[in-house]
Amino acid sequence: MLTLNQEIISESLNKVGPGLEKYIRIQTMFYNVNVNKSEEFQRIYNGYYRMRQRPRAFYDTYYEFLEKSKVTEPSFESTLKYLYNELGRVEASFASKLVATVNPSKPVWDSVVLKNLRISPPSYYDKNRMKKIIDKYNSIEEWYITFLTSEEGRLAVKLFDEKFNNKELTSLKKLDLILWQIRS
Repeated sequence: MLTLNQEIISESLNKVGPGLEKYIRIQTMFYNVNVNKSEEFQRIYNGYYRMRQRPRAFYDTYYEFLEKSKVTEPSFESTLKYLYNELGRVEASFASKLVATVNPSKPVWDSVVLKNLRISPPSYYDKNRMKKIIDKYNSIEEWYITFLTSEEGRLAVKLFDEKFNNKELTSLKKLDLILWQIRS
């Protein structure tokens, strides 16, 4: 699958800084504002997660659910199904970003990460698309758990900590931020 060595990790870490600052700002604001009403939070979140050009109903539904999720801590599957039932769209990426905001120990479904893990999303027209997405998300979670206990995973977290000295982030998020920077 994916091979990370010190050189690849170091190159990625050199690019992490600006995104890390935005991510920390989102996580700091998350429990301190009503995300359904805070335009500043939504602007930063939308920019960081590239949530652009969506109908207003999407944002209203998404941020209302994100605000409620502070208490309910929904799973990826329940979030994916909720967004589908409310919006009529299977939004794997945005469902995962919502879940990972509430629980930073959960991975993000992102095209760059999927590519690095060599996971192909199911076809848009696949009649079992939602189930396949849920299964693939579970595979992503399993990959992170396994990889973080490997020598490469421990090295990635160690190098992240040396560069940023941010002990508050979960190991999964540290690795996630590294993977987002590996683009080929």
